[in-house]
Amino acid sequence: MTTGVLLVPAGPLVTRHGQHPVLLVGIAGTAVTALGGLAVQNVAQTVIVAVGAGAYNAAITETDWPLLSELVPPGERGPFAGLKTACESAAIPALVVVSSALLHVWGYRAIFVVLSLGSLAALLLLRSLSATTVRRPDGATAP
Repeated sequence: MTTGVLLVPAGPLVTRHGQHPVLLVGIAGTAVTALGGLAVQNVAQTVIVAVGAGAYNAAITETDWPLLSELVPPGERGPFAGLKTACESAAIPALVVVSSALLHVWGYRAIFVVLSLGSLAALLLLRSLSATTVRRPDGATAP
């Protein structure tokens, strides 16, 4: 719910600061929030962490489609959009299964363990992708 409510104000942030910084803040903020979730002691603290994760998710969500449009040539966006959607659709239930399997080890904190590990993986993937150069259809390059 937090993500949906904050998508509208996230738009001007992307316009003002740019897609890449907002995406990095979103992913890093999600990771830090999830790590904070490991220390929660009650439902109120859990709600605060979940709202924080939703806020950072709004920043991530606000940037993903514009970045796809920036990095992928127009004629190839369909397959990439399908791949993005397929990966998200597979990852969400997979993470639920992994979190559920870890419930006996960490209790409800397993959700935050998986979220922080997923955020770290996203940051590492983004770091590896930022080292490459993408050639646009007009011949220009985008880092």
